[in-house]
Amino acid sequence: MNYLREEIKKDLGIEEKPPAYSDEELELVTRTVYAEALGTTNLERKAVTWVIRNRVESSYYPDNYEEVIREENAFESVTEKSPLWRESKAPDKRNEPEYQEINKIVKEIMDTSSDDDITHRALLFHDTNTQPETPSGWNKDVINEVTDKIYPESIIADDANQFRFYQEFR
Repeated sequence: MNYLREEIKKDLGIEEKPPAYSDEELELVTRTVYAEALGTTNLERKAVTWVIRNRVESSYYPDNYEEVIREENAFESVTEKSPLWRESKAPDKRNEPEYQEINKIVKEIMDTSSDDDITHRALLFHDTNTQPETPSGWNKDVINEVTDKIYPESIIADDANQFRFYQEFR
């Protein structure tokens, strides 16, 4: 149903504005992507950022970045127990090139049209390095894997991608 709504809007030339966000939310999303996707490709960082944004735009999740990110068990690395999460708070971290690159990616995605979503409205992802299979708590009747639509065929063939991405239908 949402797909039809999206197609009608597209045909009529109606473009939805991205959700508004504060400087604090931009920083929070950057820290989340840093902790979740440090050491991955920019493509994977973009896809993780799109999942966060898609949740904000989805009726299944809270309608702002802070609540989406802080929702219990939403992001494995958003906890004081995570070394990368603690590290991302350090003021000097914001000056490092990799952090700045992630911040640039996040801002670009938070400011762009949802028509540019490379994840095809994915709402879920998991890291295959820490959990090789789809998490057992996910209802497999309402998810559709879209990983192969995100990565180039050469990466899929090598199975080198770190994340798996899913649409969710309830």
